[in-house]
Amino acid sequence: MDLIHQGNRQLKVVAKEPGGPRSPAVFGSVISYIEQFFETVGISLADRQFVSGDSGSATLHSVVEELVRFRLKVRQFALATGEATREARRQQLLERQPLLEACDILRQDLAAHGISIKDRSSTSTWELLGQRSEDHKPGS
Repeated sequence: MDLIHQGNRQLKVVAKEPGGPRSPAVFGSVISYIEQFFETVGISLADRQFVSGDSGSATLHSVVEELVRFRLKVRQFALATGEATREARRQQLLERQPLLEACDILRQDLAAHGISIKDRSSTSTWELLGQRSEDHKPGS
């Protein structure tokens, strides 16, 4: 619950007081926690090995779906500027740049483990490299 609270806090509007939300360190901690969770449930993205037998592939598929869906939501939030003035939009995008950089880093890290994420205007697709069948869309 604390992880969810901190993640949601990072997605809220920037507070004017110092030490407010949007800390790259918090996102780093969230990513570290997710990596540890993968290891705990027996999924090693580094080795692409599945501990739980036949259901391991389905588990990996589900975990990647959720990860790509979460990344897409973060990316969409970072790019959304609403009906702000031109200067306010520029400021919002500048403040949200670390979120976009984190999304890019996650895409690069997953590519190193054989998972390719492709961003399109309003969605993202993914595929396991070396198993080029059909692209997977989060939520489908």
